Amino acid sequence: MLINAHDHMESYGDQLPRTLNIIEEKEILTLGVSMGPASYDRLKDLAQDHPLIKKGFGIHPWMVRPDTSLEGLDPYLDDCDFIGEIGLDRVWAPPESRLPDQVRVLRFFLDEAKERSLTVNLHTKGCEKEVLDEVRRADVPSPLIHWYSGPLDLVPAYLDLGAYFTISSDFMDSQLTKDLVAMVPMDRILTETDGPGSLEWVRGEYGWPDLVEGILDFLAKEKGRDREEVEAMVEANFRRCFQGS
Repeated sequence: MLINAHDHMESYGDQLPRTLNIIEEKEILTLGVSMGPASYDRLKDLAQDHPLIKKGFGIHPWMVRPDTSLEGLDPYLDDCDFIGEIGLDRVWAPPESRLPDQVRVLRFFLDEAKERSLTVNLHTKGCEKEVLDEVRRADVPSPLIHWYSGPLDLVPAYLDLGAYFTISSDFMDSQLTKDLVAMVPMDRILTETDGPGSLEWVRGEYGWPDLVEGILDFLAKEKGRDREEVEAMVEANFRRCFQGS
């Protein structure tokens, strides 16, 4: 089975029917992340009819505001399959998304993940050390680090905490991603697309869910393994990473 460990289903717009056909025809287990409660409601409706889509609930750091409320979220946390997308961002977040407020929201979700034994899907852009410290504080199980692009000297510390890393749309172009793949053991790697817009951002091409097949080919080459072996290992990694969720 193919694994897409981070996707934004709401971003496909009028291309959603074709997207769902690809997911079903190629049997791509897809972790749909949300940006907030309204985003999760749309994702939940979609997942009801498509069992290959798993539901993540979180408040993305880009959506955090000083008045972001954390009250009344239990129904979402009770329903979701994992927590995400959550994290910190000092690079792309809008000015009103202040870092102290992002930290407040992140800590809430990490503590809920620990209490509920749910895997977290983490955004770390420009705050890799801060996220590492928060994950260590909360002691969450098997954190999933989405599209890591930070200092490579922090990678061993993340691995020591049991973290898994996704490889995403920049696999063809990024030397940092190649270096990351060289550092991270094959049993800690997952594949993702980050929605249709990520490949457009990297290469100007629309990102369909079966992009994960190209990532598998890349991993097989970089790791010196057969493609079939890598595909099986990524699926096994997913099962371990999300076994408590």
